[in-house]
Amino acid sequence: MLRLPGDELVPAPDWTYNHAVSIDADPSAVWPWLVQLGQGRGGFYSYDGLENLVGCRIRSVFEIRPELQQLQVGDRIVLDGRTGFGPEVVRLEPERALVLGGPPNARGSQVTWAFHLLERPDGTTRLLERGHGVAGQGVGEKLGFGPYLMDPIGFVMSKKMLWTIKGLAEATAR
Repeated sequence: MLRLPGDELVPAPDWTYNHAVSIDADPSAVWPWLVQLGQGRGGFYSYDGLENLVGCRIRSVFEIRPELQQLQVGDRIVLDGRTGFGPEVVRLEPERALVLGGPPNARGSQVTWAFHLLERPDGTTRLLERGHGVAGQGVGEKLGFGPYLMDPIGFVMSKKMLWTIKGLAEATAR
């Protein structure tokens, strides 16, 4: 497997996933959409209605907003608007990598959620979303941080997110 920034944060994951899409634009057209990710920011470009059914208060925006283009290591990307729950930015390499995560929690669970922009010689970009995780001790940790719920839910939500970002970046590049 291709080693990418952030992989070292969970060196022995229990599970890993990779989702990817090819985008007919260079990384500079894709990056602004990734920087806007988060509740109270640009949303997740996925199924807002499904996210809001569980109370996440997500609203995706479909334009690049200058006020959402500031992001730095240590910033939190909120997933749930009720609780403020979400990972921190742990690696930020403009137009190359955005890695979200944090240290293991008290029960030993740790997850990274990363976005990598792989520039191709023809000027297109491969947007790779990668997750690594270790599920800590207890049934709740195995369900919440293991592949059992994350794989099926993540696959559906990620597919929509990646295809939406593809469409937005390609339209921006035109």
